[in-house]
Amino acid sequence: DLKLQFLYFIVSNKMEPGAYDPTAYDAYAPQDEVGRVVYFSVGNCIYPVDAKMIRDVFGKLGTPIKITVFTKDNNTQGFIEMETKQEADTVIESLNKKFLYDGGANQLTLRITDRPTLNIGKDDACNWDSTRPARGGRSNGGSRGGKGKGGGKRGGKSNKGPPVHTDSYSPYPSSKADSQYGGYHLNTNESAGKSNKSEGRPATTPVLLLSGIPTISDTLGKRVMTTDSIFVLCGCYGDVQRVRFMKEPTQALVELATVRQAECVRVHLDRLILFGSTLRVFGAVNPGIRRENSDHDILKYYEYAGSKLHRFYDPRSYENIASPKPTLVVWGFPDGCQPADLLTAFANYGTIEGYKLGPKTGGNQLLMIQLETTDQSAVCLLNLHDFPVTAGDVTTNLRINFAKENIHEPFSDTSQTVPNAIVKGLPEDFSEQDLHDLFSQYGELRRYTIWKDKATSRSKGFGLVEFLTLDEVKNAVAALDGHMLPNSTNPITVSSKYI
Repeated sequence: DLKLQFLYFIVSNKMEPGAYDPTAYDAYAPQDEVGRVVYFSVGNCIYPVDAKMIRDVFGKLGTPIKITVFTKDNNTQGFIEMETKQEADTVIESLNKKFLYDGGANQLTLRITDRPTLNIGKDDACNWDSTRPARGGRSNGGSRGGKGKGGGKRGGKSNKGPPVHTDSYSPYPSSKADSQYGGYHLNTNESAGKSNKSEGRPATTPVLLLSGIPTISDTLGKRVMTTDSIFVLCGCYGDVQRVRFMKEPTQALVELATVRQAECVRVHLDRLILFGSTLRVFGAVNPGIRRENSDHDILKYYEYAGSKLHRFYDPRSYENIASPKPTLVVWGFPDGCQPADLLTAFANYGTIEGYKLGPKTGGNQLLMIQLETTDQSAVCLLNLHDFPVTAGDVTTNLRINFAKENIHEPFSDTSQTVPNAIVKGLPEDFSEQDLHDLFSQYGELRRYTIWKDKATSRSKGFGLVEFLTLDEVKNAVAALDGHMLPNSTNPITVSSKYI
């Protein structure tokens, strides 16, 4: 009888039920050597961790013998026993303070312990012991088979997160690395720095994890990427409900209205270059974002469920969305507003390559503006969406999205050329009438405007002047570039891309 044989084995080896002595299996047990057991904890644990995942990651650097994973004080922790002390030292050197996933999620903290070995009581999703003879029914990874313990063709639910990410510290060639977790193996030294073609974890809930968010500040010391910025950016592809920055300032959680919208955001915004930083977007396991007692700072947490700035109308909006590109589509400006009235504001954030008026849609005149790069168009979107524009007695607010296609005709083409000059360094009290008086002596002006701060209505020191001919622009630039205005300490700069 197998049960009697098992009980006899336990009594003869003076063991308690549920405990196994790995030294009883001489063929499998390594020699006891202090320094082989590594303690690990997982910080910023966005995605679940189990023994199989730890084995896959650490197995690139040596031979794991035993693994146990547990949760204590709401922190995922565990121990892993390597075959030799040298392998344990390699693990510490290579993986300590590294992230298990692309996007800065699940950061490992490791240290060597004085344990000579681990005693694993059972095999399941959180415990694994290679020194124990295989017992059919369930694999060491903990996945359950189909019908019965013998294991059918259909495995259990996988615990996949986004692609496992370990920078460039794997000593093995990529051909030896399997891709069981997210279809992406550890990078090799040869491939370090090259683009990772993995698409990340798809959205299965309305919540996304954004990583790689720029942390730079403007000249006033204010952070350029806020909850409002994320609302505007993600709002191109869905109705943002809530945004929360995490403890790591480069990461944030974003909740959309539906799972479809979340996946739409992920597909279009993942790997967007923003302020020189690569934005990563992953599906999160969180079913939603709850307001915490500590969420009193609107720069770190804000709810947008009732915002009037939503511009995504499901499902019609799915037909009009487009991936980020250098060209923006702008609407919401008053009927009397001319393109030149808007170009100065956009020119402050990049180089304008072209613009053209589009058809009227729903009573709104559309204007397409093409910047030099997608990075510049994204910055314009973040800064000028909801920007107030006045024409006569009417003031409205701009609405901006990425356009479906770029303006193919070069801006410098004769048919598209609008002879203009950009003026910088204007004093705060310099008015549009002053701008007209200064430039009108060099030719007839079609348009002239000064960009103003949308909050204070004060001049930002930038202006745009349009002439009838290119020769007039050349004369104005030649005469006024470096000109010192009365009561000013710095000269103005006047430039045009046509000369």
